[in-house]
Amino acid sequence: MALPFPAPEIDEWVPVAVLGDPRATVQVWGPRLELAAWPDLGGGGPSFVHLDLSGRFSQVLLGRIAARGMPLQYVAVKLARDNFRETSSGLAAAHVDNAELAAGWEREKMTLAMLRGQGAVAMLLIDDGGPLAAPLVHCRHMRQTFRPIDPRTGQPLQLCRDPGVLELTGLPHPEQSLARYLYDPDAELAAGEPDDGASETLPRFFTWSEIGSPAQRIPALAQGREIFRSWRALFRPSLPADAQGALERTFACWTCPEQSACYRQGEEASARLTPLTFYGGPAIVTEALPLRVDELADLLGGARLADVFPAGFGPEAKGREILLHGFAAAVGERPPWVVARGAPGFATEVLARKLELVHQIARALRSFHESTSRPHLDLSPGSLMARVTPPRGVVDAPWDFEVQLVDVGCQVRQRLAPRAPETVPVAWLPAAGHDRQYAPEWLDDAEGRAPTRARMTCNEPDKQGAIDRIRMRAELTPPFEVQRGDFVRLRVDEGVPRLRELGHDLVGTVMGVEGRLVRFEVHAGEPLAHRADLPIHFDADVTFFRRLHAPCDLHALALLGFRILLTNEHLDPRAALELGRRLIATLRHRILEGQRRDAGSIETMARTLLREQIDLADRSHAVYFGTDRPLEPDDGPAPELWDDALLTLLRIGTFLPAYGVCQHHLDCDLDAPATASRRAEALLRDLVDRVHAALPWARPRAQELVELCDLLSPEGLS
Repeated sequence: MALPFPAPEIDEWVPVAVLGDPRATVQVWGPRLELAAWPDLGGGGPSFVHLDLSGRFSQVLLGRIAARGMPLQYVAVKLARDNFRETSSGLAAAHVDNAELAAGWEREKMTLAMLRGQGAVAMLLIDDGGPLAAPLVHCRHMRQTFRPIDPRTGQPLQLCRDPGVLELTGLPHPEQSLARYLYDPDAELAAGEPDDGASETLPRFFTWSEIGSPAQRIPALAQGREIFRSWRALFRPSLPADAQGALERTFACWTCPEQSACYRQGEEASARLTPLTFYGGPAIVTEALPLRVDELADLLGGARLADVFPAGFGPEAKGREILLHGFAAAVGERPPWVVARGAPGFATEVLARKLELVHQIARALRSFHESTSRPHLDLSPGSLMARVTPPRGVVDAPWDFEVQLVDVGCQVRQRLAPRAPETVPVAWLPAAGHDRQYAPEWLDDAEGRAPTRARMTCNEPDKQGAIDRIRMRAELTPPFEVQRGDFVRLRVDEGVPRLRELGHDLVGTVMGVEGRLVRFEVHAGEPLAHRADLPIHFDADVTFFRRLHAPCDLHALALLGFRILLTNEHLDPRAALELGRRLIATLRHRILEGQRRDAGSIETMARTLLREQIDLADRSHAVYFGTDRPLEPDDGPAPELWDDALLTLLRIGTFLPAYGVCQHHLDCDLDAPATASRRAEALLRDLVDRVHAALPWARPRAQELVELCDLLSPEGLS
């Protein structure tokens, strides 16, 4: 099928690593990792092809695995960005620094390893100590990569992690900012012994980023492309012979025939050289998937590829055009997603396939919760992609698809006390810059609010032995709706001697809320001897923190489901999301007013809300995208099933710790976040089975549909 944009022209595939042995050179015959590069357009712009450059802290490059010159598979290569973006969301980035980013990369690697392709994209390679882990520069003229070097010594540069060295120069602590710097540690050890006057004026530190860099100009610091211009000093006549010999082995420009043009006649080096990864760091290589879930949803409804991708992609995701051209060639002229448009049962089959898409998202989310025991906090179309495969052994049957999470490292871990012991809970916050479109409004309270001054009562029941938790209560009005399981931090006045052994900052967990009375348990750093003089009364500053768990992700799942089901030419995706958000908020508000409702009354209320917004008798609000119909009356029970599907998503979207899917007060196990997502996944699975049961078996393509439904049954999906 033709696309409205031409296939991008790839100038070369740059080999960067040999798979299986990161120490081997790229000349070894065997499977190797190669990156796509653009033709030399001049101007020193990015030379590598991106699949996604929209992340604040990471970039994803298009690569492939090749053996003996033959391409085997496209891959996505995720690297840290050289220049971090400013946050675009309302959440501050006060808790994000280099140490937290390093921990986030470790969490992402561990998460992908734990999931092992079950609901998440398959991880093919982690480069922790190989070529991509070190700083790397690419020359577009020589088509070669090499390590950046120090212009004073000619030795490869390394990321500076020594706070003492940086502080002496006036640069910030490496683990207390987002700034990063390269340097030659051996040259720093020999500082004060320059070989000539030129070394005294050359920079000693190099940075590519702007965020966190010192405002004042530091002579020892070179920023951006100044590093390439500084290499001109290496060609000075006074350079020792042993250093020249080392440069022949480490500096690709030393033996290049264009050396004179690049370093002695102008600024050609700055235009021809581009960092592949200026600072180095871990690289995560996964399979490259062609479609986001929102794009697949439109195709499932009968849209053409040209409808879904009308004008291609910008430079931040140009590599996706390469994947889509290969995908379009495999699809052919006729989209093989469902039966032909206008055939009997078309609407019911489209609903079945779209519900299966939502169901697969729920399964991926449930696998994530079961493996990590933490919230995802960034469930959006950008974090979910689909692997699409042709049918096996079934003539003219719909293609199969499998949804995968491609972004699992979007949480920020915050300790609520300066030196919190391991027994104290840790708050998970959404990373700054996450997709706010699918996030519930109460994520705004995730980082706590200004502390509230309150009178505390500490009352430990009479018992013998040591204790490690102190029960407290206070009457106060929290800044937002506090729930069981939320965190609380108390800053106790220093003039309370009987609590001195607990420390100045106390961290606890909310155990219950009754009106203005909030009960919580404070975690002691170590077991305390029983205090016979409790209870006591004291004043403290109280700050509450949301405990973010599965309900937050299920809210995003429900909004994604609305977008998948309601997208058609009469209702664009943003309108569908706004409709879903408004319905969920209304239903949650009515339930949390204190009205105890059983499953039947909740269903009645949800159906009433739906009909207030959508006239279900209007067949233009079908569950698919298309223009050349209307539906015929004998198209089956699609409107009723669609009604049930939206009702199910309303239930999932209102899943809070105090409210279950079918009951008003159903406790959610906060220590087992997969409990809630497992119930949501079960609801969707039952709905998928009901829709498949309504498919018109006696009509054309009966055998193909039977085999398809066998594939999509709970047994086939397990």
